[in-house]
Amino acid sequence: MKIAVLCHRLDKASFVHRLGHLKPLVEGQGGSFEAWATPKEIARRAALCRSLGAYDVVVIARKLFGWPELWYIRRQAQRLVFDFDDAIMYRSQENDSLLPSSRGRLFRRTVRTADHVVCGNEYLRQLTPGSQAVTVIETPVDPNHYTLGEDRAGDEVVIGWIGSASTSQYLEEKLPVLEQVLRRFDKVSLKVVSDKPVSHGRMRIINKLWSKADELADLHSFDIGIMPLPDNRWTRGKCGFKILQYLCVGTPAVASPVGINCQIVGEGVCGFLAHTDQQWIEHLSRLIQDRRLRRSLGQAGRELVKQRYSTAVLTPKYLEIFGNLMKK
Repeated sequence: MKIAVLCHRLDKASFVHRLGHLKPLVEGQGGSFEAWATPKEIARRAALCRSLGAYDVVVIARKLFGWPELWYIRRQAQRLVFDFDDAIMYRSQENDSLLPSSRGRLFRRTVRTADHVVCGNEYLRQLTPGSQAVTVIETPVDPNHYTLGEDRAGDEVVIGWIGSASTSQYLEEKLPVLEQVLRRFDKVSLKVVSDKPVSHGRMRIINKLWSKADELADLHSFDIGIMPLPDNRWTRGKCGFKILQYLCVGTPAVASPVGINCQIVGEGVCGFLAHTDQQWIEHLSRLIQDRRLRRSLGQAGRELVKQRYSTAVLTPKYLEIFGNLMKK
């Protein structure tokens, strides 16, 4: 089995966490796995496209090509799979605004051109037009990497959030509510691990620059993980990856009841869904005051990840799709 992947960048989460885990599996079965960030230079792009005929399956990871280039990729590829993990048919900056019609057409053409479509959650599947062959594969995490954190002693409690600048606006919208929580407790702080620092008045915030080398240690420093989201067309397409990261290290989550968050966070099983600002305050306060509850919910969350959202469970589903395509 020879697999080729075309993506925006090889360091983007949409490739690393969804498709990057395929390489050892494919190569372990005697196949080959090659991935490229699509070159900007026209000549290099053309040369790359011409080489695709040598592969059994070509995967387009989240990227939307212009129609002439998509047509050429389709012509070269023996079998074509399109994989995406966000509501890329909508604007992320404007709550419910559709992308320009040209962008929407590219999405529809890509879906209809592919032999198989893979998306990150059920909401995205419902937005995928004109294709019978659609499979939902959630974005997995690797429990062997995200090891269980130690039960830290002491009264200090850290509420943690990890994410990029593009999603920090969702955290910032919830800062006034989080400030109320921090005012209740002297030994509670908010830790933000991101490429963009946040601030809010005199609120106790620890800003930590995200780095791959420190990510696991930063996650281990959280006692409670949070994922606030507004409810709109774009956010319903989110795949809840930061929640899975929290749970994988044994940290309970408090999250907005939006999209796949509702599926991952069972009420009182591995965390809580906060429908209102008051519920955010109540759920966080309860977890801050109950260390045993934090530990039990976190351990249950890690087991949930291992059974439902781990690379060992989800990544082989891609190989099943590829294998079925090759039989046709």
